Parts: sequence; C-alpha cells; structure tokens
Amino acid sequence: MSRLLGLWLFLLPLAGTADGLVSLELDPEVQQGRLSNGIGYYLRPNREPENRLELRLIVRAGSVLEADDQLGLAHYVEHMAFNGTRNFAKQELVDYLEFLGMAFGPDLNAYTSFDETVYQLQVPTDDANVMRTAVEILRDWADGVSFDDEEIEKERGVVIEEWRSRRGAQQRILDQHLAVFFENSRYAQRMPIGTLESLETFSFERLRDFYRSWYRPDLMSIIAVGDADMEEIKDLIHGVFGDMKPIPDVAARIPTPVPAHENLLVSVVDDEEATQSTFSLYFKSDPVPIRMESDYRGQLVQQLLVYMLNQRFDELRRKPDPPFLRAFAFKGRFVHSTEVFGLGAHVEDNGLERGLETVLTEVERVRRHGFVQSEFERAKKDKLRSVEVAYNEQDTTESRVHTQDLLNHILHQDVHPGVEEDLGLHRALLPGIALEELNEQVQTWITSSNRVLLVSGPRKSEVILPAEKDLHALVGSVAEREVMAYHDDVLGGALIPDLPAGGSVVSRSRIEDLDVDRWTLSNGIRMTLKKTDFKEDEVLFAAFSPGGTSRVSLDDHVPAQSTASVVQGGGLGRFSLVHLNKKLAGQVVSLAPYLQELQEGLSGSCSPRDLETFFQLIHLWFTAPRKDQTAFYSFCQRTRAALGNRLADPNAVFSDMMRTVMSRGHPRHKPWTPHTVDSFDLQRSMDIFQQRFADADDFHFFFVGAYDPVFLEELAGRYLGALPVIEGGETWTDHDIDPPEGKIEHTVSEGLDAKGRVVIKVHGPMDWSFGTRHALQSMLAALNIRLRESLREDLGGTYSAGASPTIRHYPESRYVISIGFGCAPGQIDSLIAEVDRQIARLRNEPLDEKTLEKVKQMQLRQREVALKTNDFWLYVLKFYAWHMEDSRQLLDFPIAVEGLTGEAIQSAANTYFGVDNRAVFRLVPEAFAVDVEEGSVP
Repeated sequence: MSRLLGLWLFLLPLAGTADGLVSLELDPEVQQGRLSNGIGYYLRPNREPENRLELRLIVRAGSVLEADDQLGLAHYVEHMAFNGTRNFAKQELVDYLEFLGMAFGPDLNAYTSFDETVYQLQVPTDDANVMRTAVEILRDWADGVSFDDEEIEKERGVVIEEWRSRRGAQQRILDQHLAVFFENSRYAQRMPIGTLESLETFSFERLRDFYRSWYRPDLMSIIAVGDADMEEIKDLIHGVFGDMKPIPDVAARIPTPVPAHENLLVSVVDDEEATQSTFSLYFKSDPVPIRMESDYRGQLVQQLLVYMLNQRFDELRRKPDPPFLRAFAFKGRFVHSTEVFGLGAHVEDNGLERGLETVLTEVERVRRHGFVQSEFERAKKDKLRSVEVAYNEQDTTESRVHTQDLLNHILHQDVHPGVEEDLGLHRALLPGIALEELNEQVQTWITSSNRVLLVSGPRKSEVILPAEKDLHALVGSVAEREVMAYHDDVLGGALIPDLPAGGSVVSRSRIEDLDVDRWTLSNGIRMTLKKTDFKEDEVLFAAFSPGGTSRVSLDDHVPAQSTASVVQGGGLGRFSLVHLNKKLAGQVVSLAPYLQELQEGLSGSCSPRDLETFFQLIHLWFTAPRKDQTAFYSFCQRTRAALGNRLADPNAVFSDMMRTVMSRGHPRHKPWTPHTVDSFDLQRSMDIFQQRFADADDFHFFFVGAYDPVFLEELAGRYLGALPVIEGGETWTDHDIDPPEGKIEHTVSEGLDAKGRVVIKVHGPMDWSFGTRHALQSMLAALNIRLRESLREDLGGTYSAGASPTIRHYPESRYVISIGFGCAPGQIDSLIAEVDRQIARLRNEPLDEKTLEKVKQMQLRQREVALKTNDFWLYVLKFYAWHMEDSRQLLDFPIAVEGLTGEAIQSAANTYFGVDNRAVFRLVPEAFAVDVEEGSVP
C-alpha cells in the first residue's frame, strides 16, 4: 500500500506589492537576466548531484510552426544538432561528451513538441574547460548546426525509424483522436514526428529554412542549474552568446489557438491491435499562468479537488464487479494555448458506457452533494505533508527538479518559488480554504461547451463500441438522475492494538570502510543498516528470504504468482486497503510484499518522521495479512479484463514466444491469459503467503537513509523483535529452468505496421565473481557504443539498439545477453549481420583506446553519482548479502576500471560470445511474411 503524495503540481510563493496586490516571485535562489540580443537566462546553484551541471537550451519553436512542406522538420532539426555543428564535425559532439563519461540519452538528449524544442545536457563541473565547452555546445545548437547534405541524408533513416517505432494501435487511435480534439486548429495537422511522406521527400533547403526562421535569440532561453559558481556560468553565457545577432524583421511568434466550440465533440475509434477499451472526457479552457496570489490559491483548490476525485475513483475500482479497471481525473495543459480538466478510465470490453456513466455520476455526486469534511481533511494533510517533505529535502533536491521548474516558468509563465516560501504559504492558506470553495469549483469545471469525448477499443465481433449519438445522450442524461450523497467509511483505532513482547539487539558488527552496521536481534533476525544524509527525509527499506515461488508445487504455482497482489489488495489487520489508505493520511509510508521465483520479501520507503508507522506495517505483513473476498473478486475481474485483449498486441505475442522458448516451455514460465485467472485461489494465496512469511528468522532486513540509529534500534526491538521465528532455514528449489542449447531461430508474423523487431539472445554458464561481472558489463558497454555508431549513425537502420546482460547466481551461475533493435522488415537480416560484424570485431581484436576510454569514463562518472544515492546503497547491500559476498568489493570498482584493457574486453567477448547457445527472434508484420513466401521482400 502507499500514500500517493506525489500528485501535487507546482507550488508557488507570494510577495506583496506597494498597492496591496500580492504577486508571486521566482525562487530567490534563481538569478535571471537577458542578453541584449533577447536571450534570457536562468541560473540556480544546487549541490545535488555533486560536480554536475544541468544545462538547457529552450527554443520556443515546435512543429506547430512548420509550413505544409516542412512536416516533421522541427524534430528533424533537433536530430541534426547532434550530427555536425560549427565546432564539432559529424559525430564529434557525441564522442566528446562520451569521453567525459556522459551517456547519450540520460545526459545528452533533446525533445521536440508542438510548441518548443528543448536541448538538454549534463556535464561534470570539475574542469573549467569542460563547462566552457558545454556552453559553447549550446551556442552551436543555437546558430551553428551544419546541415551537411550527407549527414542530413544519413539521419533520414534514423528519423524514419523513430517514426516507425511509434506506429501501432495506440498511435493510429491517437492520430484520429487528435484530429477531433484539435478541430479547426493548426495543431491537428502538426504532429511533431511528421509524416512518412514528408520525411522521405522533404527539401534539404526547407529544413534549413525552418532553422533560419525560428532558431533566433528572441525565442531562446538558457537554464543552468548545478554544483557550479553561477557567476562564472553567467560570464560564460555573456561571453559565448553575447555576439549572437538578433534577426531583424522576423515573423512574430503568435500563439496558436484551439478554437472554442459549443457542441460536444466525439471521436470513437476501434483498432485490430487495441488491447483495452478506454474513454477520456476533456473540458477545455484557456490556461491561467500562476502569477498572483489568487492564481496560487486557486491552484491549491484545484489540486485538492483532483486528489479527492482520484481517491473516490480508486475506492470504486476495488468494489465487487468494478465499473472500470482504473479511472482518473487531472488538470493540466495539452498545448500552450489550452488547459483541460480531464476524466478518463480503462474499462473491460463492452463496459465503456457503464464506466463513463460511473465516472460522470461520481462527478455529479460532488456537484450536488459536495465532498465531505473527513475526506477534505485527509487531502489537506497529504497536501501539506508533500510540501513538508520537499522543504526537508531542499538541500538534497536534484538539479533536474529545479531545471523542470524553470522550464515550466519559461514555457508557461508559471512562477515557481523556493520551498521555504512555499511551505509558509501552504501553512497559511490551507486552513483558510473552505470545503464549500472546492464544491463550487466543480461547478465551473463541468461546462456544457468546449467538451471532447474520446473513446477507443478493440475491433472484434464480440466488442461493440457505443455510437456517437448514444454517448451524447449518456453525457446529457447523468445530470437528470438521482444521485445519493457519498458516505466516507472510516475505521478508527490503532494499527496494532496489542503488541506482543519485543526483543533487542544482541550482537553488533560494523564495516568501517562502508560505514555500514550489522545487527542481530534476540529472535535471530539479521539487519544491515547504513545511515546517510543523501536525502534528509528518506529512509529506504528492503527485506528478503530465500525460497519464493520455487517452494510451491506446480499445482499452486498460479496462486503463488498472484499471491503478492492478492494479499496486498486485502489490507492489514482490521483494515481493508481502502481503510488503511485513509488511516495513513498525512504519513509518508510505502511498503509492499513481493514473491519472486527464488525469494520473497518486502520493499518500501518512509519519512524518518513516520518510521514507527512503517515498522508497524512491517510487523503486520508478517503477522496479520488480511483476507478480503471482495477485494479478491475485484482483482480477478480487473486482471481478466486487462488480459482479455493482450495478444492483440504483436509485441505481447512476440514476448510470450521468447519467454516460452527461453524457458523450454516450462509450465512455471507460462504467460498469463484470461484463463489463468480461473486458477486464482484466495485461500491458497493466503496460505502460501503465510508459509513464506511465517518465519522471520531467515529474512535479512536492510535500512538505508536519514534515520536516527537510537530510535531505529528501539523500533527494531519492539516490532521486529516480536516477530515469530522458526528454527531452521529454507532455501530455493531448483526446477531446472534453463534456456535451450544450440542455435535456434523463431519468427513471429504479427502486426499491421511495416515495422520489424529483432532480439538476439546468447547464453551460457559463467564463473561468478566481481571480476567476471565487471568484464561482462564493460564488454557490453563497448558493444553498445559500437552498435549506436554503426546501426544508427552509419547505416541509419534503427532508432536505437542495445545490448544488456541478465546474470544469475542461483540455482547455477548463468548469463543471458540480449541484443535488441527495431527496423524496417526488409532490413532485419542486414542489421543482424552488422551486429554479428561488431561482435566479431570485439572478439578478433583488442578494443581501441578511444572506445575503451569512453567505457571507463562512463563507469567512473556513473559510480560517482550513484555513491551519493540511497537507492544505490540499498541495492548493493542487498545484492552482496543475497550472493553471500563481501560488500567491501565495491571499493575495488575504481581499481577494476583503471585496470580495464582492450585485451580484457576482447577476452570477455570471446568468453561470452564464444558459445554455441544463440537464439534469434524476429517479429515481422503479417504482410511481410506473405511477401517473403512469394519471394518479394520490400
């Protein structure tokens, strides 16, 4: 169960003006300015992560500005920014940043939307020359992209493959829906990815024209946030961008409207490959920038309203015979000129009208009867607590959070404050917001004009989508029906009324090199702990025990697989899940059980302030999981509906085939279907859970974060020390589920779109050690660089290609390397051949120094940041405990990286690719399979 405290939007401070009006002011830590040429800049110091600087170049130009013969070219310009600039020819820009240890994707990237293009860059700050070069890269993007003819043509394949990768039922449905949503607006014909025809035939000069017309200083802004001297960064920006000339007599950047309309617009779309039935009802309005106190207060009201609606929808989906799989409400922007209040749901087949009626009825219930005081108070508690968490973590907030705040300020004129002012405002304003104010707000959101209803579902004989006229009638009829007031069912009392006698810590040890403590409690429970200051308001937790689903019989395997979901849905002790969530209002706790193949356990997190509640939940999972027949029926129905059309998706068929082949058809790895739900069994799931969690003695508990050690020890003795233990331990059972040996190939012919997918799997036994694991990962890092350079950049054959390892120690040490990419069906065999050529290069010659240095720097830079995160420490401490290794090995990582050689990479390539066990899986569309049979390959 979890308290969803992350639903709140941006929060804003206030500042008084002389005439008594109250306006909002930007975060006082932000330094802003504007160059004489019109470029704005926003600078904010921030120390997390250390020695890193986040940079953004924002260009307020997106696809909506394209001419009819430029469709997709705003996005194409973005691609060309990485393929040759004034100071970096062709791929030198990516090469340079990879030498610094920055990875293409997470640290170097960009996006293009309808209204803007944003370039993002993260660089280390321990070298002044690097920071200067980073700012120069932004300048290159701003007015120094080369647009070399050869590079434009090479990139064509990459962009087309990105377009191809997005094709499918969801995109086909979206294309038709947006034409209705944006009726009579330019947005309707300006999807950022463009059209295939345009991408195949556009004029190179029209690509350059878009850049020349819209990449100009008056439409540009720069963001710099990070662990750097911002005065130096400001000087760099002035020095690097100061001589960029404004463009005279240019077309003004006029906002693109979405016209108002009186009638309800309806779009009903079915698709052969659609996997679910959905609807979304939007109420469009003009956006309101958050600038004044009244805007701020209004946003608080909106956030509370949306939150309470979502809580009610969650309650409804947990009832027997639920009307939807999930439903949601939200308030936000689609494009710069339009804001929406949205209601939506995923429903079972032929359940669209019922689901829509239920959602509209719940909104109508609020319109007539309002929210009730108790749910309002819970919402305010959660709202205030979410801001308190942000305040407590203000010194450890990551730079990307502040960067996003500033990006929204630039694009939408919303004013984002420092968290100190924000917390003060919440404490001052929330008590003054009356329940009646929220109830009145609903009336203004639910309008009779500017409404759009989008409905979609699978195309098959047994599914009948509602007709437009029936949807019009349904939307209009709900207001005329009788609607009862909401009853807020709340259960009081303590989580644990009677706690048995606890225990104490009886032995201690410490790993000084890692600042890690190990305790043993009087009942034998083991604990590993690391106190950190990486996040001031975060404690992460995990616990595991060997066994998992491997310990149950094959007859009980499906109840075992569903155990965690079934039991979690029932709640704890006296509290159903709905009651429990209400009980936990205002507390930051998240804890859930899991049952994997070889182990069972718990994982979660909490605020240090709520640590005792968190320990109580741990205790209850071991001692009082709650059996709930109603929740079980609801879970079964939702699961069956979710699985009903799953195999209409070609990727699901493909994944199931790979899973079946790689497990040699073992029944324990059989993919789920709607018939699987027939084997769900509430009592067996409860029995299995209690068996797996009956003995806490063989569990290992881990805590990492900002806890008070004295208080945590007291809680551990009281709650963990009271857990039942049984003499003797358990372990997993080996069911001999190994991949097939030899060389095999399988092809799935599914799908309407002309796109293919390839997955190559190579597997075998491995020696389990720190050194062999690092060698494997390093070799694949080198392969990934070469696959990007060859398959994407040189051949333009794919949008992305990657290799990743799956390694396991138990029941026996094995590895599986997976190499995957998408492409045009006719390119599959040639790209597989190129993958093989790159693998052969790794095996036949030592890795070149250039690529080796990239691998080493990426590993060092990634580890540099990871060492300052709680997630990393929880993962590694659990990893080494599970594999019964000395966790101090992680201190050897820099030495291992330094000792990495081209010959070592070559040796690893021969070890892991020099095996006979290889499976090649292809996914091709049905039409392509027919052409192949007829000898005509497109």
